[in-house]
Amino acid sequence: LELFALHKDEIAFVLSDVRMPGMDGPATVAALRRLAPGVRFGFMSGHLGEYTEEQLRAMGAERVFEKPFAFDLIARDLRELA
Repeated sequence: LELFALHKDEIAFVLSDVRMPGMDGPATVAALRRLAPGVRFGFMSGHLGEYTEEQLRAMGAERVFEKPFAFDLIARDLRELA
């Protein structure tokens, strides 16, 4: 969050894992939105846990990438989103 606050004007898209220790992806995105309401974001996950893809998209996620993924394909998609 500190790094995002320092560089938010330079960041075109945030990619967050859904499940993380401490603050999960949706909570992280909510905190980022307090700093930059228009932040564009997507999620990645090998297991969505308590969330569905529909819930993540309803939160504003532009993409939900399922792990494992091919890095060349995700890089292409991220370039298109940025």
